Amino acid sequence: MNFQNSPLKTHAVAVAVIMALVLVLGVSLIPTIRASSLTFTTIDPPGSTGTLALDINAHGDIVGNYVTADGKTHGFLLSKGIFTTIDVPGAGLLSEANGINDAGVIVGIWGLVTEEHGSVRETSLV
Repeated sequence: MNFQNSPLKTHAVAVAVIMALVLVLGVSLIPTIRASSLTFTTIDPPGSTGTLALDINAHGDIVGNYVTADGKTHGFLLSKGIFTTIDVPGAGLLSEANGINDAGVIVGIWGLVTEEHGSVRETSLV
């Protein structure tokens, strides 16, 4: 059987052309975000060697972690321009803030040298 002019080949070519058009048009219709239209804010606590923002809630409150030169990891909350360090009492080298909900409840972990524990901090941010 000769497939050069068969309906199957014509159909396959038509599908390939349609898929190529969808791809080209789809990519061209995606809005381009320009860096100049965004606002970047650095979060660099004094004495930190690295910072990691992990979550943001609907109010714009940001939580995350930062490391200091002594190797300790601290949690933080950045709310309405005010930076607050979050260190769980009794924590050894590790005190992290990993998430925040719209009610301002912060979850994270804290740890000693050989163990880690979960933590929850309720705040009155809203």
